[in-house]
Amino acid sequence: MELQDYFKNYRIRRATFLDEEQFSSILLMFPAMLVGLADGKLDVSEKHNLAASIKEVIDDDLLLGFEMYSELIYLMFADTQTQNEALECLKELVVSDAEMKLAVAEIMTAMAEASGGMTAGEEKKIKELRTYLSIV
Repeated sequence: MELQDYFKNYRIRRATFLDEEQFSSILLMFPAMLVGLADGKLDVSEKHNLAASIKEVIDDDLLLGFEMYSELIYLMFADTQTQNEALECLKELVVSDAEMKLAVAEIMTAMAEASGGMTAGEEKKIKELRTYLSIV
């Protein structure tokens, strides 16, 4: 599903004030959230990592930062179908953009290393997501 169509439907369901560009930033961060949960919980270091990632895109707009965090948490705990739809949209978004693929890979790795090193579960999740998203 293309970003424009997916976002239109998502925005109706979630009543978010994010625009399409801000939402695409969330999609780029979403796989890292799944990596952070690979060991069963998002610990404090991983939450700090997430906050730093969000801070890079909000230009000191705290309300925007809270909204992005809220939507990421929603996606992180959403049902499998919702998560798969988000990943499918991201896959289409990055398919021909090497820079975006690199960003997704770097954000996932940073999340995994945020707690003092990558666990086996996090490494496995990164490999799974890289394969699914065609990030080699």
